[in-house]
Parts: sequence; C-alpha cells; structure tokens
Amino acid sequence: MENVIVAIYSNDLDYSLALGEALSLLNPNFLINVTESSQAFKECGQYDLLLLEDDEMVFPDVGRSVIRLVNDRSSAIKNLDSLSFKLFKYESVRSIAADIILYDRLLTGRVAFGFKNKGYKMIAICSCRGGAGKTTVAMGLGQALCRYHGKKVLYISLEEVESTLLYINRREGGLSIGEYLYYLFKDETKTPDQESFMIWDSYGINAFKPDKGKNRLKELNKDQLAAFFNAVTAEGRYDYVLADLGDHFSDESLWMIRQCDKIVSIVSEPQRQSERQERFTAYLRFALGNRVESDLICVHNMNRTKEDATFSFAEDICIDYDPDSIAADGDIYSISIDQDFGIGIKALSQKLIKS
Repeated sequence: MENVIVAIYSNDLDYSLALGEALSLLNPNFLINVTESSQAFKECGQYDLLLLEDDEMVFPDVGRSVIRLVNDRSSAIKNLDSLSFKLFKYESVRSIAADIILYDRLLTGRVAFGFKNKGYKMIAICSCRGGAGKTTVAMGLGQALCRYHGKKVLYISLEEVESTLLYINRREGGLSIGEYLYYLFKDETKTPDQESFMIWDSYGINAFKPDKGKNRLKELNKDQLAAFFNAVTAEGRYDYVLADLGDHFSDESLWMIRQCDKIVSIVSEPQRQSERQERFTAYLRFALGNRVESDLICVHNMNRTKEDATFSFAEDICIDYDPDSIAADGDIYSISIDQDFGIGIKALSQKLIKS
C-alpha cells in the first residue's frame, strides 16, 4: 500500500517525538512529521493525516483529515459515520496505529496495511461436548505457535456465547466482531481494517473483540462465512487461524470443518462418553471422507492415565491433567505451557508445524 504521511502536533514535544518514533517502528508505512509549533506545522508541507492534541486549535486548510488527541479517556470519540475521531493520547501505540489505519481507510478508501499473502493454515478445534477444554487447548496451542515457532496466530470463536475474554484481557474501547461484520457487509467493495476490532494477549494471539451478547458469527450462512474468512485472511498477516467450533454443529459448522487444513477433536473423560464420542467420530469421518486418516488429530485433554486414551484417530495427543497450569487472576485465566499441560500442547504444535 501507499505510505501514509502523518503530521503530529502537540504542546508536549517529548510526547510527539515518542509517539512518532513508536508509530514508525510499529509500521514502516507510516511517514511521521513531528512539528514543534503551529507555525512549523503550517510549513511542514503535504500530509495525509494530522494528529492534533490542542482541541482549541483550528487549521482551516486541513478539512476532515484531523484526529484529535485528548487527555481524558472519557472524552474519546470514534464516530465512523461522521468521521469524528478523538483518541485518548495515552492509549497503546498499537491501538492508536490501528485507529489511524481505520480513519485513513474511511477517509481515502485506500487498501488496508498488510503483507503479501504467504498462505496460512486453518485449524478447527471441536468436541462432542461442552467443557472439554477446547478454548483452553486453542489458547495454549496459539501460545506455543507464537512463542516457539514464531507464527502469527488468529483465534476465531464460533461458540454460541464466546469465552474469549476469559483468556485475553479486554481492550478498553475498540470495536467488536459484530461491528466488523456490519462494516464488512455494508459495503462489500471495502474491507474494514482488522486492527481496530482486535484484542490480543501478551504472546501475540489476536482475536476479534466479542460482542456482549450472542456471537454474531453464528448468525452467518456459508456464503457470508466464506466472505468473512476471505476478508480476514486476504492480507496474509496470519500463519495460523484457530477456529473454535464449539460443540453445537450445523451445516455451517460442517462447511467450516471441510475448509480446515487440520481438525483437532478434543476428548475428555472418554470412558464416560463413549457412545456420544463414537457418534461424533462417525460425524467427523462423514465430514472429512478420505481425509480423516491424515487430517484428524484426537487430543485427549485432562488425561489422568494413559489408559484413558481409548479413541484412536489418525494420531493421538495426550494432554495431562494439570490444574496448576491454569491460574485465575480475577475474571481472566492465565495459561502456562511451561509445565505438564504444555508437554501435550507443544507436541500438538509440533505436529501441526510438520504437517
């Protein structure tokens, strides 16, 4: 994409310089011009966007290409219809950069930032029952792919009610998956930039910020799901997309399974669910056909003894019962893959990397 020239003017020069340097390091497509005074700004030449801290200052020639920086988070405004943006100046630089990209996209219609598509792998995480640990395994797997293999990972939840925010800290402000879908289907000629709709954990796993109610992705038909995943992966920014399918299956879920490169089926306490698990296995074999032997991986989660692993797919992975690796900090669960839980998770990540 073309470079975006960003001029920054603030009464605090040190802040302007620090923000300009951080934005430049974060994205090489930003060309930053930090101005020391209003007169210097007027003489700085051409620019695409102006980040302006002083709410009272008016530059008659800038038109709508101004993003105001405010000192109070409660004063922040992001109105996409009127193109009125006021950003909290001490928000994370990644969040500010995402909003700059979004504003520029809305203002100019330019293609969003992104690397050339290098291909990606989509992994389905599924189970025949709730509570099997699908989300925990998915987050642990994403962590291993990021930490030990340097991969860029996107987590997508297709649960009826998402549990994403139990594992990834909430980003204050920002837009949700429902709003992303609104803008995606409002104008199919323009793809909304993902960054403004994202949350992320400390290891780099990205996810769309959930809606407060029902998961809007569950309302999409197959054509709409195809459009969503095409939009999400078009820029090639991810190496792996981990799709948590939940345990409620539909025609859309079956379609999703068929699109995935690998399917990870989570089994927990198999001795208590043998009949249900066998029906689920038959369902997956129907969905995958001849692929079942190569693309289906059974993960025996919360495994207490090796004898528990009684259901054989193409290849099995055992994840030991290890409550010490899952810690609650308020309403957020912290996952460690440095203990027994991580042994199975690392084996799963290595299997996917080699496949």
